[in-house]
Amino acid sequence: MLNSYGRAILFHHDGGTFPEQERKKAAVKFLDMLIELEGVMFKDGYYKALVFLAGPCHLCKECAKRKGEPCLHLDKSRPAMEACGIDVYQTARNNSFHIQPLRDKAETRNLFCLMLVD
Repeated sequence: MLNSYGRAILFHHDGGTFPEQERKKAAVKFLDMLIELEGVMFKDGYYKALVFLAGPCHLCKECAKRKGEPCLHLDKSRPAMEACGIDVYQTARNNSFHIQPLRDKAETRNLFCLMLVD
């Protein structure tokens, strides 16, 4: 599937060292913005625009899918790069971003999201 795209945009969000709740709110806002941008790209004629989000989904406190129920946010849920076999660390490094595994929850978390455009 990736080979059917000619362009990609890598987005970076510096999670900072804010308290956990503030970090989560900022991350959700960032991901919502990317989903909205995907829709704008689609309407502008890039009908194959697709955004891959970072890491596991955080839209619900408790995932309905894990209980065998339908997803409550089909309009917002997107695949994670990691779940699709994309090496996020190497992708970030190939684009001059410094990235390394975190050793402690207090360290700055960086989110990387990828939008495929064609």
